Amino acid sequence: MSGPNITPSEAHAKAMAGELVLVDVRTPNEWLETGIPASGHSITMHQDPNVFLAQLLDKMDNDKTRKVAIICRTGARTTMLQGQLKQIGFTNVFNVVEGMLGGFSGPGWRKAGLPTRMPGEPVQTPAPGKTA
Repeated sequence: MSGPNITPSEAHAKAMAGELVLVDVRTPNEWLETGIPASGHSITMHQDPNVFLAQLLDKMDNDKTRKVAIICRTGARTTMLQGQLKQIGFTNVFNVVEGMLGGFSGPGWRKAGLPTRMPGEPVQTPAPGKTA
């Protein structure tokens, strides 16, 4: 069960406008290799599922109806995760199906020239007056 897809450019613009929460679900090693979307939070899905969900909900103000976009390397993991999140009550989950490095769905975040940050650097925040 999958849901709507979103391009990297759309995800970045919407995150910066406070219209959705962007989350990179890859591993810490992957974050070090390619960086994290500058407008995205880094919460690895490769940990205890309850910890992952608690961290995700924290970024979503504990609101499963809030719009969230998830990104991985090529979109494969997020396609699976999108369905799993919908099954447990998340209602607005968007898949950045191109991922960070691209694949069959398109060139990806990096080739689109979108900004990245390294682990430990702050997330680019939405414009003043916006909430993400």
